Amino acid sequence: MKKITKIITATAVILLLFGGCKKDDIRDKYTGDWDFITEKATYEQDDLNNYELVRKDTVYYSGKINLGNLEDQLIIQFTENDEVLVAIDTKGKIWQAFPSYYLTCHKCAFGEFEKKDKMYLDRIHQVNEKGLIGYYVNGTKMKGGKK
Repeated sequence: MKKITKIITATAVILLLFGGCKKDDIRDKYTGDWDFITEKATYEQDDLNNYELVRKDTVYYSGKINLGNLEDQLIIQFTENDEVLVAIDTKGKIWQAFPSYYLTCHKCAFGEFEKKDKMYLDRIHQVNEKGLIGYYVNGTKMKGGKK
């Protein structure tokens, strides 16, 4: 009988220690309301395959960062019409494309969270065979920003 009691006690302790613990989600500190300043640059390729800046705009937008479906994903809404699904690592590095895809990066993003309330994101989007749009985003989390 003592042996059964020890087994039940040991099982209960293991379940309490490991079963009741919820793993912290590192993404939670980045989600919420953010103020974004986005420089949008439009480039066109000339006959020598050089890209020339043809237009530059600055957009100020109060957006959001939400959780994505996978455990390393975030959705960053940085203008009214622009959002990007990114992955982050445990150090706050941001990326969108697979590593081998960077060689032909027609639509990719990379950046970093600096602490939990600052971030930057560079996103390149090829709009046609001779045109690119670059988004250079700086974000500051709003004080008391909602989750």
